[in-house]
Amino acid sequence: MAIADNLVILNEGAVEQVGSPKDIYENPKTMFVATFIGMLNLIPASTFKIDDGYDAVGFRPENAEIVEDDGNI
Repeated sequence: MAIADNLVILNEGAVEQVGSPKDIYENPKTMFVATFIGMLNLIPASTFKIDDGYDAVGFRPENAEIVEDDGNI
C-alpha cells in the first residue's frame, strides 16, 4: 500500500474493489475489503439501534475519540 498507485483487492478470485490505497482504506466497498485492509473495529448495528439493513458499524482506531460522559443522554 505504501508504494502502489492502484490496488486490486481479490476475494476468491473475484475483484472486490479497485482504486488508490487511500481510497480503498478510507472508502471500502465491502466488509471483506474493510477488514482486509488495516485494522477495523466492528460493533453490531443493533448497539446503535440501526435497522436499515446493516449488520455492523465499522470504524478505524485512528478515527475513535474518547470523550468524557457528563451523564446527560
